[in-house]
Order: sequence, then structure tokens, then C-alpha cells
Amino acid sequence: MACGWPLDWPKLSASSPILIMARNSAKPNNQQAMEASGRNHCEVWSILDEILPVQPRKGVECALFLESMPARMAAALHADWSAVCLLDEAGTLKAAYPYPGKGDRSGSLTESAAKSVLTQFSTPGCRSVSVDDRQYGMLAKLMGAEPSGPLLCAPLICQGQVHGLFCAARRNGPDLGDEQRRLADVMADMVCFILQQGVEASVAVDDSQAGNESPAPSIEGSFRAIIENTGTAAMIVAADMTIVHINTEFEKLVHLPRESVQGRMSWMDFCHPDDLERTMSYHRTRLAQKSSAPSAYETRLVDSAGEVRHVMVTASLIPGTSLSIVSMRDVSELKDALFQRDLQKAYFEQLFERVPLATVLVDPQDRVMAVNNAFERLFGFGREESQGRSINSLIVPPELTDEATGISRQTQDGQLVFAESKRRTADGRTLDVSIIGTPVYVGQRQEAVFGIYQDVTEQNRTRQQLVYQANHDHLTGLSNRRRLLTRVGDAIRRGKHVDRYDFAVLFLDLNRFKVVNDSLGHLFGDAMLIIIARMLQDSLGDNGVVARLGGDDFGVLVEHPQVEDFVRSFVRRVQERLRTPFQVMGRQVTTSASVGVVFGRAEYARAEDYLRDASLAMQRAKVEANENCQVFDGRMHDHAMRRMLLESSLRTALDNQEFVMHYQPIVELVSGEKRGYEALIRWNRKGEGIVPPDEFIPLAEETGLIVPMGYWALERACLDFGRLCAPNSHELSLSVNISGKQFRDPEIYSRVKSILRQTGMPAERLRLEITESMLMQDPENVSRILSRLKNLGIKISVDDFGTGYSSLSYLSRFPIDVLKIDKAFVAPLEQSSPTAVRLVQTIITLGNSLGLEVVAEGVESSKHVSRLTSLGCSLGQGYLFARPASLADSGC
Repeated sequence: MACGWPLDWPKLSASSPILIMARNSAKPNNQQAMEASGRNHCEVWSILDEILPVQPRKGVECALFLESMPARMAAALHADWSAVCLLDEAGTLKAAYPYPGKGDRSGSLTESAAKSVLTQFSTPGCRSVSVDDRQYGMLAKLMGAEPSGPLLCAPLICQGQVHGLFCAARRNGPDLGDEQRRLADVMADMVCFILQQGVEASVAVDDSQAGNESPAPSIEGSFRAIIENTGTAAMIVAADMTIVHINTEFEKLVHLPRESVQGRMSWMDFCHPDDLERTMSYHRTRLAQKSSAPSAYETRLVDSAGEVRHVMVTASLIPGTSLSIVSMRDVSELKDALFQRDLQKAYFEQLFERVPLATVLVDPQDRVMAVNNAFERLFGFGREESQGRSINSLIVPPELTDEATGISRQTQDGQLVFAESKRRTADGRTLDVSIIGTPVYVGQRQEAVFGIYQDVTEQNRTRQQLVYQANHDHLTGLSNRRRLLTRVGDAIRRGKHVDRYDFAVLFLDLNRFKVVNDSLGHLFGDAMLIIIARMLQDSLGDNGVVARLGGDDFGVLVEHPQVEDFVRSFVRRVQERLRTPFQVMGRQVTTSASVGVVFGRAEYARAEDYLRDASLAMQRAKVEANENCQVFDGRMHDHAMRRMLLESSLRTALDNQEFVMHYQPIVELVSGEKRGYEALIRWNRKGEGIVPPDEFIPLAEETGLIVPMGYWALERACLDFGRLCAPNSHELSLSVNISGKQFRDPEIYSRVKSILRQTGMPAERLRLEITESMLMQDPENVSRILSRLKNLGIKISVDDFGTGYSSLSYLSRFPIDVLKIDKAFVAPLEQSSPTAVRLVQTIITLGNSLGLEVVAEGVESSKHVSRLTSLGCSLGQGYLFARPASLADSGC
């Protein structure tokens, strides 16, 4: 049956859609489309190769062509149904060719549908569209289709008139989209072209029979017309690879005019040397098989400038000839894009796998897409068991689900998140981890999230340990000064904002603890401090904090609604527990404490001020009596300020030559004859006059200034001695006091020896006075030092004898020459106190029995003289004979 196509079908123009099919189907706008377009390009040429053998000859059976065309079209579009429908001007269905051939070919479209079809495609330049089956129900019926989505319709158009439709539909899967519509337009134009060839052949036969012979158009000529307007570089080559014809796009590709190429150059002239053998093999194989089926391959082309381009080649034999049509698409940019994609993919994969931090990639639903090796090592979950699981259910402890969900919500909202939390491992351990959540964008759309985890368990443990060490005493485990000050600062701020909040700061110092350390050793002392720290903590409970400030000093912050009552009971409990014997390293010990208290007051702004004033109150408590507790008042602060200023002046007094020496004579009690002098240092403070010794001597001892002061006093007294002693008083002696710190100075022997040599002082006339308590601090070392000094010819006096704890056995071990009876024992002789008489008698008897010279201090009345002489004491000094005076005032 003839196709029934109208013989007045207009001839296709040069701008026919079939002649611009490549331009419509081969201009991808992204990388994925470029790859898909390459595949469709091959499919288009394959269909052309199948349909072009239909020759334009008389009596051609177009129906045979139309019967086979829908199957080829369905395959190219990956559709389940397709059909070619021919219509007349009224929209009547003249013929239908469905695939797979089960449709209803009878009847026509409804009147409204026909008008819609004609109206839909009557607009100039209109191409294929997706239509709803409700509008074109007849089309689905014609194809026997039961589509899941819209139908794809491409018009058979010539010079603005619709002469038919090409239809396609899918059973399942995605709708036929833009790429399929472009391909449908190309194939619709192919149908128009082939049918036009059939019409022209029929006309030519009729003209020939009428005596008007005209040759049929050649296949080669037809293909030249096609490739000229494809928009893709193309050429026709002979069997020997000579280029017969090239189009404009090929000229642009190789940068040569066609006159220089056609008939003059071979296809191989443009092949890359490394690709020649492969390209020729393809060509020979195709010629040997005499197959018109197209073959596609990738090769490299070298243009006239020597630039190498990557091209995708599709080659096909022109039926009935030895010519081949070769089209090529420049895919250099695609190759570069693919290379860059592969390079970036390799970079990502290597970075992802080799980064030492545990990394996971999750989708917008928080499902695991990928994990790296570090993630497997850290959490113990393998890739297979992680894939597709919720990251929160995988590694988040149940109690932290809400927190983890919040982090996920932030990252899924496009935020960069830094956090620290805990995560769970496969074996049930809990780790401290730092977390970085960073969104992953593809274009402008967020597609995933990177989660990066670092195990900071050890770092946190170390940090916590450092924080603990920075805030706690290493020996007792109590808070240290720093933490106590922090807590007191918190209390100050809370007291300003919270009603009925009261607190107090206590400074506690153990009495005579130094004796424990010196006698029983520091190890014993440390053990004792640990036990006392526990006592303090137990006594305080949860009502504040106890801190060790250093040595045997403790600080306490008390926080209690009735703070004054609580402080009193707390101090009482502590003193009672310290007085009660307790065990330390197998020994029973007792002790006591001096306590200073400062109650919270509005005028305090700094924690350091509380601790300072509590310390001042403690010092006052220690002066008043052991086991005493003193509450700070303003006078203590004034005293402390005076002491601080005094210390500051004392440090410069020696350089400013503010010290002077006073001398008090030592006399025969019966005759009043002078037997020597005691040198006494005095401080003539600039602008204030003489400072009492009991004010600056303890301060000098405490600060260590007593050592240089002592050597200066010794040197000054030795220099003055020549003026003190008249020429006939060669028996006079000079007594100079040596402090405890000066006596323990390693250089004391050399310094004394040097002073004797420089001043010319006779060693046998010098007496160095030490206190009785100094003898007991380190008896063996004291004895050694005294012996060395004695070897210089110096005599040793024990000052203030009777106030210490020495015994006769200890006294006999030291190389001493003089005992000086303390004035505290001499003064009661004024009232003839029996006790005082017995004490003085005992000391005099002890001195005489050891062959020592005995001197009484503080002789202030004739009654003292008569009592002392009656008891056997021959020497004395005191106000009765003379007050200490400067060298100028001493009468020398």
C-alpha cells in the first residue's frame, strides 16, 4: 500500500529541521549533558544509517519504512510505546504506525483534539512538547499505551504546516525530558526528509514517463547537503581515506579552507601520529565488513597550527557507495573537565582516606554515606556496618541525642559548627571528642555534611589534671591560695547582689610547727599537715572551702547564714581537736593554732585584702597568746602599714649611714670600776630620731637585714674600741651581740677574722654574745662554730641566760666563757623575792662551778647591788651605772 502522502508536499528547504538536527541535539550545557549528548549523537546517526537505504524510486513503498520507524524511535528514546500518525488539514487520522503494533488505527481524533493539535503546533518554530493524555486520549489509544506520565509529541512540520505527529511514552521511570524532546525533533525531521525523498522520486518517474527525463539526485549530494548544516564538523572520505568533502565546521576545526583539503588531503593527515594505526584499523575493518552500521571512537586530531584536539568520531558507510561519512565532536573541553573531575576525585579520596582525623560524610537525612580509615580506627565501626545508618544512632550516647540533633540541625542549615562533646565507640567506650561540622555544596545546593572528629580524651584528662594542680595543694589535696582567692572573689560579688548572704575569711597558723619540723624532720611534718588538713575539712563540712596557703598556714572561707556563730564554733572545734593527742607516724602529738578572722564587709573590693587582713589578725593573735583568735579591726591595718614603711626605710638605712653604736659599761659591783663595754646598735631614722630596738631588731631578723647590720656593728665597735679604752685600761673588754641568722651565716668565721685584722682589735678583748636559745637549735654545729671562733682568741658570752631550756649537761659541752643573768631575774631582787633569789643563786653557782664569769644585767638600784654581791656575783651593768650612750656621750 502506498503511503498516501499528498504529492503536493512542499520540498524541504535548506533551513529544514532535519538539516539543523545536530544543532538541536548537540549543545549540552553541563558535563553530564555532554556525555549523554555524545551517546545520542551516535544513536541519531545509527537511525539515519537504517532509514537512508530507502531509495527515491518510482513505486517506493513508504508504508514499509513507516512500519519500521516507530520501533527504532522507541529504542533511541528508551520509550515503551511510540507511533507515527499522519493527519490531513482537518486533523483526520489518515494513517497510524504504532509500536509495538497493538494500537487502534481506525477513526480520527475528536474535533476538539484535532483543533488543539493544529493550534498547538501552528506557532512558527514550535517543536516537541509533553502533553497530558486527558487532552490527547486518542494518541494513547492509537499506541495501545498505558503511560505513567505525559506523552511526548513531535510534529511533522513542513513550511509551518502540521502534517502529522510522532508520539512516545514510557510505562515507568522518569518522564521523557528535554534531551528526549531534542532527539524526537531530529527523528521527526528524518521522517519528513525520507518521505520527501519518496515524493520527489515519484514525481521524477512520472516526469520521465511524460518524456521529461531528469536524473535522480545522488546519495552523495544528499549527504553533502546534510553535513553542511549539521553544526558538527563532518566530512565525506573515500576508501583510501582521501577527503572528498568537508563542511564549514570542519574548516573551523582544522583552521584550513575546504579548497586546501578536499581532494588534496587524507583523513590520516589530521590524525595524531600515535593514533594513526588504530584509526586506519577502524577504517579497514569497516570497509571489509561492508557494514553501514556506524562506529564511534575517540581519537586525537592535529590542526594546521599543530594544536592537538580530542574528538569523538562517528563513521558510517554511505549505502551503495565506497564513501564514508565521518562526523566528529570536539571533546577537548569535556576531556579536560573529566580529567579535572577525576583529579579532584583522586585528591578528595586520598585526602579523605589519609587525613588523620576521623571523618564521616552524611546526607541531608544524617545517614552515613562514607567514612575514612581514621573513623574506623577511632570508633571501631566498619564501612559496611556504617553505610546508610544514622550517624546519631551510630556513635551518639542516648543521653546526648538532643545535643547531637541540634548540631545536625545547624550543619544542615548551612552553618559551620565547632563543638566538643562525647561520642560512643563500637565496644561501648565513651570518648571526649572535638567536632567540626561543615556543609558540602554542589553548586548552590547543599548535598551533604562533613563531620570531623578528634579524640581529645587524653587532652581533657591532662587539662583537668593541670587545672586541678593549678588550684590545689599537692601535699594535702586542699585548695591552694589561687582557688581560695577565686572563691572569696565569688563571695564578694554574691554578697553585693544576694540578700542575707554572709561570709568570713580566716587565716590559721599552727603554733611551734617549726620545732616539729626541726626536731622530727620534714617527712613527719608533712604527715602531720595532711592529718590537720583533714581535721579542718571535716570541721568545716560543706560551709565553705579550706586552703593550704603554704608551710603551716591555712586559709578558710566560711559561708553560712549565721556566720559569726558558726565561726566561733568552728574555731572552738579546731582548737579542741588540735589539743587532743593524735597519732602521726606512730607518735602522739598535740598542737594549737593562732587564728585571724575578717567578716564580710562592703568596703572590701578585693579577695587579696580579706586574706591580708586575716593574716594581720592572726599575727596579733599569735602575739597575744597561743590558741588565740582575733577578729580584724582597723588598728591592725594601721600597725601593719607602719611596719611596712619601717621595713622600707630599714632597707636603705645602712646605705644612708643611719645606724649608730651606743655603749653601756660593765662594772665591778663593789668598786664601780669599769671592766668593759657592751656595744648596742641604734637606728637614728632620718626625720624621726632614734627608733626603739624592740621595733626594728625583730623586723631586721625577719627580713634577713640583721646579717649585714651585725657585721657593720661589729666592725664599727672594733674601730671605736681604741677610743673607748684609756691607755691604762688595757683590761677592758668589748661585748658585741651576734644574731641567730648571723651566727648561721657560713662566712661568719672568715668575716670576724677579717674584721679583727682590718681594725687591729685584740681578739682576746672581744666577746661575742649569743642567746641561750641559739645553743639548742643545732648543738653539734653550734659547738663546731664556737670552737673555730675561740681559736681566734675570742671569748663567748651567753646572753639572757635562764630564759631558754639548756641544761647543765648541754652547757658544759660548749666552749663558753661568760654567763649573763637576764634582767627579768634581777628585777625581782628589789622586793627580795625568795623565788628570784633562788634562781639567781642557782645561776651564779652554776657559773662558778663551770669556771665562768657571771654578769648581772638590769642593775638599777643599790639594793640590786647588795643582793647580787651577797649571792657571789661581782660584775653587772645597768642604768644604776650608766645608760647606753653614743661614743661622744660616753665620756671617752
